[in-house]
Amino acid sequence: MAKTGSDQGTESNSFVFTKQKLAALPPLPTGKEAVDYNDTHPGSALKLRVLKNSKFFYVVITGKKMVDGKEQRTFKRERIEFYDPAININLTDLRERARALLTTKKNEATKVAGITFRQAYEKMKEVHGVSEKGQKQAEERVSSDGKTEAESNRDARRLKARGVKRKAKAPGTYADYEKSLKNMGDLADEDLMNIDHEMLFRLHARLDIENGYRAADKVIVVARLVYNFAQSFYLAKDKITSIIQHNPGKTLADLGVIANVNRDDTYIEPNEIERFFRYLLTVEAESPDLARRTVAASAARLILFSTFCGFRPSEAAGIRIEHIDKKNRALTVYDTKNGRDHSIGLSDVAWSIIEREYNQNYEFLFKNSEGGMMSESVTRDWIQKAGSAIGKHLCRKNTRNTFLTYSGFAGIENVVAARLANHISHVGQVDSNITMSYKGRWIEDSRKSMQIIADEMLKHAKMTKAEFGVLTKAAANEAPPEPPKASEAS
Repeated sequence: MAKTGSDQGTESNSFVFTKQKLAALPPLPTGKEAVDYNDTHPGSALKLRVLKNSKFFYVVITGKKMVDGKEQRTFKRERIEFYDPAININLTDLRERARALLTTKKNEATKVAGITFRQAYEKMKEVHGVSEKGQKQAEERVSSDGKTEAESNRDARRLKARGVKRKAKAPGTYADYEKSLKNMGDLADEDLMNIDHEMLFRLHARLDIENGYRAADKVIVVARLVYNFAQSFYLAKDKITSIIQHNPGKTLADLGVIANVNRDDTYIEPNEIERFFRYLLTVEAESPDLARRTVAASAARLILFSTFCGFRPSEAAGIRIEHIDKKNRALTVYDTKNGRDHSIGLSDVAWSIIEREYNQNYEFLFKNSEGGMMSESVTRDWIQKAGSAIGKHLCRKNTRNTFLTYSGFAGIENVVAARLANHISHVGQVDSNITMSYKGRWIEDSRKSMQIIADEMLKHAKMTKAEFGVLTKAAANEAPPEPPKASEAS
């Protein structure tokens, strides 16, 4: 330990502590703020600090921290108890307590990261990177087209699928993370090693009341993400052992504080699917007012469509009117997650949903209240409400899981189901490089498979096609009726 103004290293300040010697210590010299005394009893780490108005026994905890990438030693006094010469003390007990405290605290001190949560987040952002193409695309979209942030983020993700390195994240992703960073308040500037799961739990409870459960859960998710990165990035001298040995975000997730649902395994089961469908059909048909009905009905149809077609939520939301092939009762989704365009023939139930939502006066099939693309948050809200109606936690991805599960119930081969859901990118894709005749055959073959899967869902739901707007076979094969002119539209 380095010497200080207390002259703690001088010979007169180091001696074997006894009750008599401690009681005979002189008062604090004029001009001194503190004087430290060291117990030289064999194996003792006990020390005494004399202040102007008090005295206390302590041990010195030495450790290490990282400063600008360099390792530095740290010193910290850990108080054991105050000393009053008028009160009898047990020096043997004090020395034992000092040894025990030194052992436990030293282990903790050697792990002090010297890195705040915010610094770790910024380093993660630097290492993972922001997609430059995504950033440029987002700025162009907002400035020239006036698109929403969600639309610009989706464009950035599509660019990432076309070759931007996998770890690079869209600007909107970091913007979302930084909302959670702001919600953390002063905790974001705490050392990583000083944040434990109890501190995060208290923050989660407060945010749940003040900002809602979604903001509260998101903080835990971001904490888990940052700690996962820190455990891999900040290593000790051996370049193997991580400086960060705990992850409070993961601890809370494992304890069930947040909805720790395995999205890949969750689907709408046969005993739930009728209630799920009927809830969405009711939402589509009934709403308290016109403005609400516009959003709710479109959201309900989008969720139904995703369930019957297996589309990814973002792909279904991005369907434009120009993507729909009325003649062949089919559509093509562009810029999918795997970077390939995806053409598919539709079942009569899926086509009936398009008929109810189709309006050529708008750019997108599924519209928000202003006529633009349906936002992710609106779809997420309604899928969660549908889940509440059947007593189950659902997210948007679960409609796709449901489609793939019922394709198995219907006896569709896995490779065909994967192709229908555009789940593979290296075989069997239909794109502009193949002949139109083959594409036409695929549209017909895919429609037959989609019809089998839709019928399987209806069988388990014990519902008829008429309840979904498919009245007759002839009507199902007709193209969507021409929408009203803009002047006649309500």
